[in-house]
Amino acid sequence: MGRSSFSPRSLGAPPQFTEWRAAQLDAIMRFDRTPHSTSLIVAPTGVGKTLLAWALGAITGMRTLILTANRSLQKAYADALADAGLVDVRGQQNYPCRAIGPMGHLRQYQQLSGSGMCDDAPCHHGVQCPLVAGGCDYYDAIHTASGAEFVVTNYAFWINIGKQLRAGRTKEDPLGKFDLIICDEAHMSADEVNRALTVELSAEAVRSLLGTQLLKEKAKPGEWRKWADRSAVLLRE
Repeated sequence: MGRSSFSPRSLGAPPQFTEWRAAQLDAIMRFDRTPHSTSLIVAPTGVGKTLLAWALGAITGMRTLILTANRSLQKAYADALADAGLVDVRGQQNYPCRAIGPMGHLRQYQQLSGSGMCDDAPCHHGVQCPLVAGGCDYYDAIHTASGAEFVVTNYAFWINIGKQLRAGRTKEDPLGKFDLIICDEAHMSADEVNRALTVELSAEAVRSLLGTQLLKEKAKPGEWRKWADRSAVLLRE
């Protein structure tokens, strides 16, 4: 295929993407297609990262996952590339629970769900819900994404899936395996990992676990260090 006929539209891009920008073509040519390799693309504002991210998957034929740092950027990808087959999937807190809606078959359990969203639905409180097999917005989104060639989600949701796998709460990745993972705003990924690994304990929880009180807020760093050393011993015991 000649360069003149190699256009975004020739790959199946949505109609608003009519031609390549020079930086996009340069990034595509430099992309390392070797399996298990890593490519770092430093692209300033205006390069057109949305099309570029999709194009890397379309050109290579790799099943592609695009990770974003926030849901607004995720929505931007989804809006721009929905016609190209990109599927948007998010955490349960983004989907209303249909089972407890006005016509839902579990509407008698509305009091169990303070938010009315899927992350606090009756199924999280031991109630069996047949919508898991079809009819639940969240699980339907998961099912659609698992069969899609192009998927976009956010770091927080993707990392949470890994935590569920690690803890043995699920046996396999619900989204399936990907050949290409594109980390948009990659410099923010470390913060997302740190946030996911952060554990917060209330004063009451500390007392319950260690049988000791927290120090007063005005305690000096040295005092906190000694307290932490003593607490570490108690945890090991």
